[in-house]
Amino acid sequence: MAPALGPAEPPLRLRHGQGRARHRIGVSFLRYARRGWNDGAPLRDAVWALERVRDEHPGRPVGLLGYSMGGRAALRLAGEVDALVTAAAWVEESDLPLLRPPAGGRALLLHGTEDQLTSPEGSLRAAERLRELGAEVTLRADLADTHGMMRHRANWHRLATAHLVDALTTSACAPGGREAD
Repeated sequence: MAPALGPAEPPLRLRHGQGRARHRIGVSFLRYARRGWNDGAPLRDAVWALERVRDEHPGRPVGLLGYSMGGRAALRLAGEVDALVTAAAWVEESDLPLLRPPAGGRALLLHGTEDQLTSPEGSLRAAERLRELGAEVTLRADLADTHGMMRHRANWHRLATAHLVDALTTSACAPGGREAD
């Protein structure tokens, strides 16, 4: 029987790094245990990783950046973190009622106009849903790029980095890591 947290095989890998910016933001990378959605396996992996990050850095604000299937998992976990960025997110209609805004209230959704693998329309619907729930959402789906988001990678990276650094270092995140009451 598989353990309650984390996948059975192959082992989930969570790498940590330290940002070089003056804000000293830590970065963790998650490699999913299995390929594909597989009844939400990536979501379970992301929950496991988020628990590890929170255990190792209690009280610190946490943001998620998810690409493609990772964007789907990040959207589903947005209510558990302070800031959210998705890139070329895979969004199903069935995901929309499950979305919750980030605790810090801010989300950035990025999607290239020429993506033929995941639909920019899905990111638009997710942005609309998060706005309905009171989130401040910026949707950037205006650059001619494919699913790999390589043509304008410098722009995408700048947008994602600026959003996360700003959202995680402003007064919206209280010292305890969650939005101030």
